[in-house]
Amino acid sequence: MTTVKTTGKEQEIHYVEEHVHSVQWVRPDLAAGVTVTAGGVAWTYGALSADLIAAAAEANEFDIHFIEISGISANTDYQLALVAGASTVIAEATFTRASPILASLQFAIQTPVQPAGTRIRAKLASAAGGGETLVLKVHGHSY
Repeated sequence: MTTVKTTGKEQEIHYVEEHVHSVQWVRPDLAAGVTVTAGGVAWTYGALSADLIAAAAEANEFDIHFIEISGISANTDYQLALVAGASTVIAEATFTRASPILASLQFAIQTPVQPAGTRIRAKLASAAGGGETLVLKVHGHSY
């Protein structure tokens, strides 16, 4: 994809056009999702996950529009954060697993446009604080 460098209103129109007409991708692509682990204390984030998007993996600017969560380990409330680079939180979401029947869920999330090459990871907190886990994928598109 060729990125058109514009400024001001032209750039805004370019972004809108890309949103309407770009192909959505999934990361990790053609691979298992990334396991994210909550902290051991209630409402404390665990360690950052492995890369959802590795540094330098995306050649163009991009943003994330959906998250897909599966393999939720316990019935409790959760808060998930997407992290760009070393520590910048670019989106947060909350959800509850109330039944072990829940296989997976997908919902909208909005991040700012990220520069090409930005590394994306995640961190998780839970009400239970027992090191709960889930498996995560992200859906987005490039500009």
